[in-house]
Amino acid sequence: MAEGVLSNLVAKALELLATSAFKEASSWWGARDDLKKLGKSMEMIQARVRDAEKYQEEEGSDAVKLWLRSLKLVLYQADDLFDRILTVDRQKQRRKQNHEVHFSLRSSSPVLNWNIARDIKSIREQLDAINSDMAGLNLRVYDHGEEPQPLIFQSLRVLSLKGSGIKRLPDSIGRLIHVRYLNLRNSDIEYLPQAITRLENLQALNLHGCIKLKELPIDFTNLPNLRHLAIAGSGLTTFPPGFGTMTSLQELDEFIVGDNNGIDSVPALNHTGNLHIKFCKWRNDAVMEAQRANLKGSERLSNLTLDWKLMREATPTSSGMNEMLMYLQLPPNLIYLRVDNYSGYEMQCRWLDVLSKLVSIIISECRNCRVLPHLRQLPHLKNLTLERLDTLEYIEDECDIWVGGDCGHTTHYFPTLEVLELDGLPRLKEWTRPSKSGGEQRRQLLFPRLLHIKVEDCKELVLMPLAPKLESLSVIEGNGKLFESNLASPNDEASSSLFTSLKYLLIKGTKNGLVSLSISSRLCKLESVEIRNCEELRSLMIESPSSIRDLKLIGVNCGICNILTGDFPFIETLEIWGSSEELEEGNTSMYWQGLRNLRHLRLCKFKNLKKLPPGIACLTNLINLDIRL
Repeated sequence: MAEGVLSNLVAKALELLATSAFKEASSWWGARDDLKKLGKSMEMIQARVRDAEKYQEEEGSDAVKLWLRSLKLVLYQADDLFDRILTVDRQKQRRKQNHEVHFSLRSSSPVLNWNIARDIKSIREQLDAINSDMAGLNLRVYDHGEEPQPLIFQSLRVLSLKGSGIKRLPDSIGRLIHVRYLNLRNSDIEYLPQAITRLENLQALNLHGCIKLKELPIDFTNLPNLRHLAIAGSGLTTFPPGFGTMTSLQELDEFIVGDNNGIDSVPALNHTGNLHIKFCKWRNDAVMEAQRANLKGSERLSNLTLDWKLMREATPTSSGMNEMLMYLQLPPNLIYLRVDNYSGYEMQCRWLDVLSKLVSIIISECRNCRVLPHLRQLPHLKNLTLERLDTLEYIEDECDIWVGGDCGHTTHYFPTLEVLELDGLPRLKEWTRPSKSGGEQRRQLLFPRLLHIKVEDCKELVLMPLAPKLESLSVIEGNGKLFESNLASPNDEASSSLFTSLKYLLIKGTKNGLVSLSISSRLCKLESVEIRNCEELRSLMIESPSSIRDLKLIGVNCGICNILTGDFPFIETLEIWGSSEELEEGNTSMYWQGLRNLRHLRLCKFKNLKKLPPGIACLTNLINLDIRL
C-alpha cells in the first residue's frame, strides 16, 4: 500500500466535516452527537495512520495489514456517505439560486434523513472499534518531516514562516485554533489548505510577496475575525466568491477585481490606510458595478492605487473604460492617488473635485489618455507626476482656467504644488491648450509655490507656466525652446523677479537646437549647473557667475574659454569632458585664474592630452585632481 493513501482519506474526511453542509446535517435528529464523535475518532486515527502505513511498508505485519484494510473499508463507506450529504446540499443551493420555494436539508425526505443519520452512527461505531484495536498494534512513532505535531502547540498565538521554503501547509493547521497571527511573507507557499478556514481566531494573515500562491481556499470568507490581510506582490489574480462579505477586515493592501468579485465588493470592507485595487479582468457588468460601488464610504482610506496592468481576456473599449471611471466615486479623505495603465481616452474633468485633501497624484502608463481631470483646484496638492502618457498634448484647456473673469498672474493656480515631474510625454506641446476663440493675447500662468521641476522625454514641450520660487530645474531630452522664457533675461519688468530662487539646473540632451543659452543675472542664487550631451550648443553665457559652486560641462561643444570668462569666485567643483586641443592652448591661464577657490577638478575624455593645461598651477586651493583619458 502506498504510504499516505489512507491518511489522505482521513484528512479529506476531517476537511468535509468542517464545511457548512455538515454543520447543518448535525441538526438532524440523532446526528449532532454522532458527527462530533465521528470527528474525534477521525482525529485520533489521523494521529497514527501514517505510522501504521510506514510500519507496514518497511517491516510488514499481518495485524497491521488487517487493521489498515478494515480502516480502508470504513473510510470508503464514509466517503460515499459524505458524497450523498454534499449532493443534497448542492441541490439546496441550486434551488436557492433559482429562487425556488424555501428548501433545507431538514425538509428533505424523512426517510432519507433517518438513513443518513443511521449510517453516520454506524460509521462512528466502526471507527471506535478500529481505534480500540489500534492500541494493541504497538506502532513505532515515525518522523514524517513536513507533518508537524500541532497538539504540542495548543496555545500557539503567533506562527511566522516568513521567507521559508515551505510550499504548502498541512491540513492539521486547522487544529491550531488559538493562532491569531500567521506570517507567510515572501515564502514559497503554493497552496493554502481548506483547513485554514477553521482558524476562527485568526486576526492577521500576511501573504505579501508569495508569488507562487495562485488562489485562496474557496471558504476563505469563513474566517470571522480576520482584520488584517496582506497579499500585495503575491501571485493571486482572483478572490473567492463573496469576498466582500468579510466585514471584519480593517486593513487590506490589495483588492483584486477578477472572476468572482467586481469593484462593487470593495465598499463592504472596513479598510484603513493603503489599498491597491488591481483590475485583472474586464467584467461584463463593470460599468454597473462601478455605479454600485461605494468607495466614497471608505472615509478612513488615505492611499489608493487603481491599476489595470494585469487586465486579461476581454479588452475593454475606450468608451467602456471612460464610462466606468466616470461613475467611480473615490474615498473623500485620500492623501495619495495613483492611476496606472488606464486604457480609456479621457478621465472625467470633475472626477477629483471632491478630493480636497489630496497631497500626491501619479498618473502613469495611461497611453491612450488625451484628457486629464482638473487638478488646479486641489487646495493641498504638493506632488504631481505624469509619466508615459503617449497621446497627451495639453494638461488643461485655457478656456476652462479663465472661466469667471481675468485672473492675471493668478496666485490660485495650483496654489500648493511644490514638486512637478513630467516623464515620457512625447506629444505634450504646452501646459494649456490655446483658447478656441483666439485673437486675445495669452495670459501667463504662475505656479506660486513650485520648488522642483523635472521634465524628461517631452521633446515637443515649449511653454510652461512660470514658477517664481523654483529651486530645482531638470530637463532631460527636452526641447531647447523651453529655456528661452525661463532662463534668459526678462523682456518686461513684471517678470524680473522670476526664478531668483533657482539653485540647481540640469540640462541633458536637447531637441530643436539649443544653440545659445544665456543664464540671466537674476538667477543670483544659482549654485549648481550641469549641462550634458548638448552637442549643438555653441554659446553659453552666465551673466552672474558669482553664486555658482558646482559646474559640470559634459559632451558640450561650445568653447571652454567662452564659458569660463570672468570671475567664478566661489566655484569649488568643476568637471569638464571635452577637447584636449583647447586645454593645451597657450592663453588659458586667464580663465584658470578666475577659479581661485576651486577644490575639485575632473577632466575626462581628453584622449590626446599630453600635458597639464597652462595656468593650472594657479589653483592653489585644489585638493582633488582627477584626469581620465
